Amino acid sequence: MSVFSAVGIVALVGVVVNNGIVLVDYTNTLRSRGLSVRDACLEAGRNRLRPILMTGLTTIISMIPIAFFPGPGADTIQPIGKTFVGGLSVSFFMTLLVTPAVYSLLNGSRDKAGLSRRSSRFKPSQGERQRTTASETGGAA
Repeated sequence: MSVFSAVGIVALVGVVVNNGIVLVDYTNTLRSRGLSVRDACLEAGRNRLRPILMTGLTTIISMIPIAFFPGPGADTIQPIGKTFVGGLSVSFFMTLLVTPAVYSLLNGSRDKAGLSRRSSRFKPSQGERQRTTASETGGAA
């Protein structure tokens, strides 16, 4: 493994982690809105598929000339391109299939514990109750 391959791996890890964060963060947002783990994982996958694919495909397409086309000095820079093309191709499946599966395995017990634990943790404060009551009746609190 050359130094250029190592640089490619470090940059690749950054892109892959960013894609995972985008997916898991949106899944957590959906969970806080009351969706089950399964529904949140499915909905997050649907809604975040396009940003993840756009990020990855643009990077792969931009790295194809670097990775596979010969030219002067190509021997030194090709490892970065090949690392990105191969790594991002595999990371699509990892991000979109493995990440939600692991998320549901790790967080599935929270659904089985019931809503009582979650509802006690997220009880609205007195001010929130007053605002909700005022907005429902049309008056001010």
